[in-house]
Amino acid sequence: MPSVAPGSLFGYLPMSDFGITPITIGDEEALNFGIPEFTYAGETYSTVGITSNGYAVVGGAEGADVLFVPQDLPDPARPNNVLAPYWTDLDGTGAPGIFAAFIGDSETGETWFVSEWQVNLWGTTELKTFQLWIGLNGSEDITYAYDPTDLPGDPPAGYGLTVGAENLNGSAGDEIAGPPPRTCG
Repeated sequence: MPSVAPGSLFGYLPMSDFGITPITIGDEEALNFGIPEFTYAGETYSTVGITSNGYAVVGGAEGADVLFVPQDLPDPARPNNVLAPYWTDLDGTGAPGIFAAFIGDSETGETWFVSEWQVNLWGTTELKTFQLWIGLNGSEDITYAYDPTDLPGDPPAGYGLTVGAENLNGSAGDEIAGPPPRTCG
């Protein structure tokens, strides 16, 4: 069963510091990435869909999986298999977009697929920055990271916010109350 709790990894590491350039994303869009196999909720996957609205769909996202209104997790309605570091109404138009890269630790030999959102709260130029780290090391290893000097905070009333995760059919999951802390895993 997916669960979400404060945790730690390295903390927030800006992808621009690694020379990664962003991929443009608009409003109500998703980008699917084929990546090496990883484990999530006891299953193995090799695709992740990153949506403009601050969540990922493990196994890939289709048009029906892109929603700006966040769900309470778990929820059997689509999208399912959600990893939600900051699900609210976000828009990549006029913002840097999505950074995606493989980051390795030369000391441990471990590798992660990292997705960093730099997108605006819909209807504003208020940039929200946060990350999803997926370990590619054979064990379930998923972390959400936030810039401690610029936490995304609570969106305005009416937007809604979900920080959480759920399984393939939306029958199990977890979320935290309120805006995210520095790191969740």
